[in-house]
Amino acid sequence: MAGQPQTTRFVLDIILRIGKLALVLAATFAMVMATQAAQAQTYSVLHTFTGGNDGGHPGRLTMDAAGNLYGSALLGGQQDGNCDFGGSNGCGAVFQLKHSGTGWIFTPLYMFQGGTDGARPGPVIFGPDGALYGTTEGGGSCQRYQYGCGTIFRLAPPAAFCKTTLCPWVKTTLYSFSGDNDGWNYVGDAIGPLTFGPDGSMYGVTWYGGSHDQGVVFKLTPSNGGWTESILHTFAPDGQDGYNPSNGVILDHAGNLYGVTNQGGTAYAGTVYELSPSPYGWIENILYTFQDAYIYSPFGGLLLDTSGNLYGSTTFSP
Repeated sequence: MAGQPQTTRFVLDIILRIGKLALVLAATFAMVMATQAAQAQTYSVLHTFTGGNDGGHPGRLTMDAAGNLYGSALLGGQQDGNCDFGGSNGCGAVFQLKHSGTGWIFTPLYMFQGGTDGARPGPVIFGPDGALYGTTEGGGSCQRYQYGCGTIFRLAPPAAFCKTTLCPWVKTTLYSFSGDNDGWNYVGDAIGPLTFGPDGSMYGVTWYGGSHDQGVVFKLTPSNGGWTESILHTFAPDGQDGYNPSNGVILDHAGNLYGVTNQGGTAYAGTVYELSPSPYGWIENILYTFQDAYIYSPFGGLLLDTSGNLYGSTTFSP
């Protein structure tokens, strides 16, 4: 119906003019592509998920130097014990799709067990050491919530040679959220990938938590063989700078972070924000506040091009 929200995604081209902090917002359909290029493409199904050990509800993929694909599935995998999330099936899994001739071989790399092991993983990325890193929505050592507060994990191939294709990778929990000021999750689709800085630190967001329970931006730094979390920003109680940050943050060459909040801002329709390091901490700058009651919820995170332009998408449109 005209005037009602639909789930058609719009692409937002947010142009940052250096020195002027001017912001131009253009909306266009996400399906807009070069027509000739689109006609030349071939669609292929590489794997059909069953919701069993291979997982279910997969998210975004990442690729290694050899062209193999890696990803996570929010559901599926282990499906008993600690993996009954209010009727949802399974604790989730991380998988690989590897080239084999003209086809692909699907291999589950790890199935989460729930409880302190973590559950319902978000997207994974490769770290500088070649291991996969990611965040789980639930599980961990937190006892504050029924299904846990989430974890940050590392997943690496087994140290010893594996004689079969079904050897699980080795998972290490790097950090377990407490559900207090350090943040917590429970919205798996919104977790987003972690971002590595040049010093090996990781940056990310949590949907909830912080001193006002509106979500946080955090940094995880290697320290004495472990990892230390520091909070870079906690969103304000009135929601004017946004709340429920989603899909991680991105980092530019100057060390500034950029992200989106799913809600909040002056019209409570979401925001685009920047965090800049300074000798006095991180300084927040709201780059854009969504104003339209029907174009809102910039859920999909951001991309940054070489000219300093930011690109993102909204969940709802007229």
